[in-house]
Amino acid sequence: MIKHLNSYLEIATIPDKYTYTSPPKKANYLWTLLFGFLTGDLNPIHINPFTSKNYKSRLGGLARHGISTLAQAESFIFKIFSFTEPTEVISKGYNSIRYFKPVNMGDKITYSYTLLRKKVVEEKKYAECIWQIKGTNQKGVDTFVAEWVIIYSAI
Repeated sequence: MIKHLNSYLEIATIPDKYTYTSPPKKANYLWTLLFGFLTGDLNPIHINPFTSKNYKSRLGGLARHGISTLAQAESFIFKIFSFTEPTEVISKGYNSIRYFKPVNMGDKITYSYTLLRKKVVEEKKYAECIWQIKGTNQKGVDTFVAEWVIIYSAI
């Protein structure tokens, strides 16, 4: 679902809830390994397939990097809005992130976006939104929740 907006001013009119389910293409080992090398997070729970098989990992298998799951959530929120006027979308960062359960290879995540607060500042030509993002796996189990601050600014 894409919500077409003319400018940042229309942020004041957007609904408070959106849902996006990750496409059928599931995370694979190569992408997780590459992410580990790019970020320096080479924890065996992410990249060593023997950890989960031979040592009976408590995580139930290879776990995706938590921050990569959040990055995917960020990419999907950009698919929700389309602006006809030039608009910058700027992440101010997270107020909080909490992981409940690991996202394992092959999990399909549904991302729920709830708008907690929105503020339009016309004299500075921007709108600020605080979104709660929640990830739920294909079994209906919540995997994480985060509070994310985004600025929508006129160019």
